[in-house]
Amino acid sequence: MLRLFLSAFVVFAMSVPAFAQDDADMTKRRELAIEMHKIRPAREQVSEAVEQVARNLPPADQERFIAMVDKAFDYAALEKMSVDTMVDLFTTAELQAMVDYFGSPEAKAVAQKLPIYQEKLQPEIIRMLDKALADERFGINATSAPAGSE
Repeated sequence: MLRLFLSAFVVFAMSVPAFAQDDADMTKRRELAIEMHKIRPAREQVSEAVEQVARNLPPADQERFIAMVDKAFDYAALEKMSVDTMVDLFTTAELQAMVDYFGSPEAKAVAQKLPIYQEKLQPEIIRMLDKALADERFGINATSAPAGSE
């Protein structure tokens, strides 16, 4: 019985530093996830996406759509969920790399240019999707070469 007790004690005693390391790592990951959200807040990312969608609506509907989405979103809950998910999903090294990259001037420039990039590509992507759907609907041969690839 004493042997069993000592064995259990040794196993438990050896696992305590692992738990302490996990706690320290979890704390560091949470700090980095919060830092990441200071760099790229979830609210800002949602607003960018909503504005991009709104640009596809008639001008008279754009402001109403943006206001409706803004009213419907619980940004505090979204931010908390986002931080918690980052802590659970990414390693400390990955979060540090994200903070280092997204906090850099180059990444900030990329973030500002991405909506413009997407806006320029979106009409062509929609055109290609519309063509593919029309071809499928009307039974046009799907194996023909895409437009512009000749």
